[in-house]
Amino acid sequence: MENFSIFPLQHRGMNCTCIRLLKDDWRNAIVRKLPHIRWSATHRCWYAPETEALKRALNEIFFVVEDPREEHPAKEQNAENNVRQHHPAKAKPAETEKRQHHPATEIVETDLVFPNAEDQLFVERFRRYLQVRNYAQETINNYVPALIHFLKYFHGRDVRKLNEVDLENYQMRSVVDKGLSHSYQNTLVSVVKLFYESVIGKQISPEFISRPRRERPLPKIMSMEEVSTLLHSVKNQKHRMMLALIYACGLRSGELISMRFADIQSSRMMIHIKAAKGNKDRLVPLSQKLLDQLREYYKIFRPKEWLFEGQYPGERYAKRSLQLVMKQALKSAGLSSAYRLHDLRHSYATHQLEAGTNEHIIQKLLGHSSIKTTTIYTKVARTTLEKVYNPFDHLDL
Repeated sequence: MENFSIFPLQHRGMNCTCIRLLKDDWRNAIVRKLPHIRWSATHRCWYAPETEALKRALNEIFFVVEDPREEHPAKEQNAENNVRQHHPAKAKPAETEKRQHHPATEIVETDLVFPNAEDQLFVERFRRYLQVRNYAQETINNYVPALIHFLKYFHGRDVRKLNEVDLENYQMRSVVDKGLSHSYQNTLVSVVKLFYESVIGKQISPEFISRPRRERPLPKIMSMEEVSTLLHSVKNQKHRMMLALIYACGLRSGELISMRFADIQSSRMMIHIKAAKGNKDRLVPLSQKLLDQLREYYKIFRPKEWLFEGQYPGERYAKRSLQLVMKQALKSAGLSSAYRLHDLRHSYATHQLEAGTNEHIIQKLLGHSSIKTTTIYTKVARTTLEKVYNPFDHLDL
């Protein structure tokens, strides 16, 4: 397992639990979604107020037992050494007794409960398979925890011998009974099938594990007036530029934060989107107005590596921070909080269609693999719906 440390800290007058992980550790994506979790630039770690709920959540993430001192005394010393490496001042013997009562100090890595050696090997082989097959890092960050969830559910059983009733019960108890989304259930099914095929060497038939019926909600579309109001409400130039670029080029949020300034091809008036969803590249046209604004932005912020950087030079902007930018912009503009960041991309595609752009061109601009994905915008395009004959208008009333 990867190195990590969990330790107590007095931060801003609160008793906090801190989590420090390696920068490329996939568990960062899970920890950052915990309630009340924050990033400390000073201590270079995640932190949140010390609560039992947080302790339970960390137990789930880091595969630990409730009281390792009773189960495996040697592990407690390892945990103290782990804390001592990062915070020598907190590892003094005089403070040991006080620290023993802190929930976070009871959290250490162990294979007594879960995972055992085989579970760890399954997870590592699966992660390596995804990396070798060049899956996107975000996909890996989603798939690996889903596999851990699956293995933990069947811990103590040989997963090679599970039958369709076992898998059906797993879906019922892990997804349906908890009211989780169909998309999450679909992810679990994809992970289980891929795990059996790549690690176990067994093909899973559709009858063995079934996918949920697909939901087909219509995309939420902002009017051009709403987009204009949204962008005008953002006073921070970097934030406004990020939202403007998503709308102007129909980008996914991951495509935006992965963009470098060198990807702006001003001589050709194009933007090169690299390794997007499905690991595909594409080109999108660049307007002169957008190029002028990008140049103004560059003069002020001078990004070193990524087009939009985080708090530190060379650090990529966080997707969660980008979502919060959108949330605050909607609030400032007085627009519906139901809109999401991805709706700017939906709006771009719909406005293109309403302006007469061919569906196949929009497909290429958005990077869709199938035209069927693009045709959903015909269901919300105003120009398409306005042409529909309404017999009510011809009634003599």
